[in-house]
Amino acid sequence: MYNLMQKSFARTQYYQQALEELNSNPDALEALGAPPLNVHNIRLTDGSNRVDTERARIKLPVSGTKSAGYLYINSKMDHSRLWCVLGEVSGEMGKKW
Repeated sequence: MYNLMQKSFARTQYYQQALEELNSNPDALEALGAPPLNVHNIRLTDGSNRVDTERARIKLPVSGTKSAGYLYINSKMDHSRLWCVLGEVSGEMGKKW
């Protein structure tokens, strides 16, 4: 069940969009020491991770060869039923990448 839930998160549109933003940000990748970029499992018991029909807020652990941190995903469902990542994707301690 745990692995199924992790795979389910990884297939979501907001998860994929946030990783695309991270991968297109050279400053963030350099700070992490990526490539390689390692994306770790979401802690399902972490209260920071909340998803409902209109919003998704996820704290995703990521790491590279230099450092590790969290990718904070804040996304909202728009009127056409597509997920939109809001604002910038931020890293550990709220630092903008």
